[in-house]
Amino acid sequence: MRINLILFGFCVIFAQQVLADDKEEALKEIYEAVDMCKEKVKASDAEIELLKQRKEPASHEGKCLHACLMKHFKVMDGNNKFSKSVALDHAKHFMNDDADKMKKAEQIATACENIDVPADECEASDMYIKCFLGESKKLNVENLFA
Repeated sequence: MRINLILFGFCVIFAQQVLADDKEEALKEIYEAVDMCKEKVKASDAEIELLKQRKEPASHEGKCLHACLMKHFKVMDGNNKFSKSVALDHAKHFMNDDADKMKKAEQIATACENIDVPADECEASDMYIKCFLGESKKLNVENLFA
């Protein structure tokens, strides 16, 4: 399943094991992680669609999908703390040396780095996603990785 993910929604964000030298290999790892997390948290295809569209999750399982991905790629640690340095390391692999995009990624990560989040990892990831999306909107950023 080919999904265009954003690290700050990243995505993800979320969310990404992009330390691999080859971008295609990194993308393959992302797709595999999405499949693994989808199965683990029993997320629906509708939640995967929301992830692809860089939208907030609509269910608890969707929030847990984001948490699983963030933890898998070490963007969120065991204490539900966001790792700005890890996120930015992942992001730079998709920025193609675009200094403006990296500056915006840094601004988003800085704004969301120390927000208060709940102890529940699914709810914590949801707070981070909302922060990432909100900060992206403030900066008129639709997709840092396009």
